[in-house]
Amino acid sequence: GAELLAEIARFFVSLASYDDERARYRIKGVIGPDEFHSGYPDAPYDGIDDNAYTNIMAVWVITHAIDALNLLPLPNRLDLMETL
Repeated sequence: GAELLAEIARFFVSLASYDDERARYRIKGVIGPDEFHSGYPDAPYDGIDDNAYTNIMAVWVITHAIDALNLLPLPNRLDLMETL
C-alpha cells in the first residue's frame, strides 16, 4: 500500500508548480469530479486551475504517503525511497 500511495503522491507533485507571485504551489488545468465544468469560458485550454477537490486530494495523498513511509521498517523505507 505504501508504494501505491507514494506513486500517487509523486504524480500529484509532478502536476504542481510553484507560483512566485502567490508564494504557493498550484495545480493548473485539471478536471475534478464535476466533469460538467471542464474549463473556463473562452479559455485557450481545458481544465480548471486550482480545482479545490483536486488540491485537497493532492494534499491528503501526499500527507498520507509520508505517514505510510514513516511506518515502514527503515530498510523497506529506504528501498522504496530509492525507487522514487
